[in-house]
Amino acid sequence: MIKVLALFPLLLIWSQDSSAEQPLHPDIAAALNWSLPENECVQPKMVARSSNIVDGDGSREITDVDNYTIRRYEKKQKRWQKCVNRYKKSLMENFTKLKDSAQHGLTEDQANAILAKLALIQSVYLTEDALPPEPSPDEDANARDQDTTPDQTASP
Repeated sequence: MIKVLALFPLLLIWSQDSSAEQPLHPDIAAALNWSLPENECVQPKMVARSSNIVDGDGSREITDVDNYTIRRYEKKQKRWQKCVNRYKKSLMENFTKLKDSAQHGLTEDQANAILAKLALIQSVYLTEDALPPEPSPDEDANARDQDTTPDQTASP
């Protein structure tokens, strides 16, 4: 009888770890359902016709751009940079939320899925324009193959 009582706490711990019916914590579910938000910042383009003139030294000068156009472009460039900075700030907030979801305990598949999302955030954050990298044709084919496989991110 004493041996059974001594093993009871171990059985409780074991049954909690192996429980397949344990509900998913809301933070983990949110982290698994997270997707990269769209970057709505549009980088401005210099609006001017370029007339390249070769002077005596062989250098080219654009002559159709006046100071007003240049100032407008610089203002647009500053607005775009502020927009990108706000987007990157929101990405870092999402990064922190995804990282903090691990404190609730993850399965290996859940951890791999969240780590992939963290790597995506990092790759976008490190670019100047905060746009996700263009996938290569091989990566597109792999992504299509993975979309057809059953979802393995749910708790076992």
